[in-house]
Amino acid sequence: MQLKGLTRHRLSNGLAVFIAQSVEDAIFEILMHVEAGSRDEPVAHNGICHLLEHMMFRGTQRYADSVTLAQAMESLGGENN
Repeated sequence: MQLKGLTRHRLSNGLAVFIAQSVEDAIFEILMHVEAGSRDEPVAHNGICHLLEHMMFRGTQRYADSVTLAQAMESLGGENN
Protein backbone atom coordinates (compact mmCIF):
# COMPACT_ATOMS: atom_id res chain seq x y z
CA MET A 1 0.00 0.00 0.00
CA GLN A 2 1.39 3.39 -0.98
CA LEU A 3 0.79 6.14 1.56
CA LYS A 4 0.27 9.82 0.81
CA GLY A 5 1.81 10.91 4.08
CA LEU A 6 1.62 10.63 7.80
CA THR A 7 0.24 13.39 10.00
CA ARG A 8 0.17 13.52 13.77
CA HIS A 9 -2.40 15.31 15.90
CA ARG A 10 -2.67 15.57 19.67
CA LEU A 11 -6.15 15.67 21.24
CA SER A 12 -6.95 17.89 24.23
CA ASN A 13 -6.76 14.81 26.50
CA GLY A 14 -3.18 14.14 25.37
CA LEU A 15 -3.98 11.20 23.08
CA ALA A 16 -1.80 11.15 19.97
CA VAL A 17 -3.64 10.46 16.69
CA PHE A 18 -1.75 9.46 13.53
CA ILE A 19 -3.36 9.59 10.09
CA ALA A 20 -1.87 7.83 7.07
CA GLN A 21 -3.83 8.21 3.86
CA SER A 22 -3.67 5.48 1.23
CA VAL A 23 -3.30 6.55 -2.40
CA GLU A 24 -5.01 3.45 -3.85
CA ASP A 25 -7.56 2.28 -1.32
CA ALA A 26 -10.75 3.75 0.11
CA ILE A 27 -10.36 1.97 3.45
CA PHE A 28 -9.55 2.92 6.99
CA GLU A 29 -8.09 1.23 10.02
CA ILE A 30 -8.23 2.19 13.66
CA LEU A 31 -5.46 1.05 15.96
CA MET A 32 -5.02 1.81 19.63
CA HIS A 33 -1.61 1.63 21.23
CA VAL A 34 -1.18 2.36 24.90
CA GLU A 35 2.25 3.52 25.99
CA ALA A 36 2.40 1.07 28.88
CA GLY A 37 3.39 -2.52 29.17
CA SER A 38 5.48 -5.06 31.00
CA ARG A 39 8.65 -3.01 30.61
CA ASP A 40 6.96 -0.16 32.50
CA GLU A 41 5.74 -2.28 35.42
CA PRO A 42 7.42 -2.26 38.80
CA VAL A 43 8.58 -5.72 39.91
CA ALA A 44 5.72 -5.92 42.43
CA HIS A 45 3.19 -5.68 39.57
CA ASN A 46 4.79 -8.00 37.01
CA GLY A 47 2.13 -9.38 34.66
CA ILE A 48 -0.66 -6.88 35.41
CA CYS A 49 -0.50 -5.26 31.94
CA HIS A 50 -0.86 -8.65 30.27
CA LEU A 51 -3.81 -9.47 32.53
CA LEU A 52 -5.51 -6.15 31.68
CA GLU A 53 -4.92 -6.76 27.96
CA HIS A 54 -6.87 -10.03 28.17
CA MET A 55 -9.61 -8.50 30.29
CA MET A 56 -10.30 -5.89 27.58
CA PHE A 57 -11.50 -8.63 25.22
CA ARG A 58 -13.78 -10.56 27.59
CA GLY A 59 -16.97 -8.88 26.40
CA THR A 60 -19.31 -6.07 27.35
CA GLN A 61 -22.94 -5.72 28.45
CA ARG A 62 -24.02 -5.68 24.80
CA TYR A 63 -21.67 -8.50 23.69
CA ALA A 64 -21.64 -11.18 26.37
CA ASP A 65 -18.25 -12.73 25.60
CA SER A 66 -15.16 -12.38 23.43
CA VAL A 67 -16.62 -14.60 20.68
CA THR A 68 -19.77 -12.47 20.32
CA LEU A 69 -17.67 -9.30 20.35
CA ALA A 70 -15.32 -10.67 17.68
CA GLN A 71 -18.26 -11.80 15.51
CA ALA A 72 -19.81 -8.33 15.70
CA MET A 73 -16.52 -6.73 14.59
CA GLU A 74 -16.01 -9.28 11.81
CA SER A 75 -19.58 -8.81 10.52
CA LEU A 76 -18.59 -5.20 9.78
CA GLY A 77 -15.29 -6.21 8.15
CA GLY A 78 -13.22 -5.64 11.27
CA GLU A 79 -10.52 -7.78 12.80
CA ASN A 80 -9.78 -8.43 16.45
CA ASN A 81 -6.08 -8.94 17.06
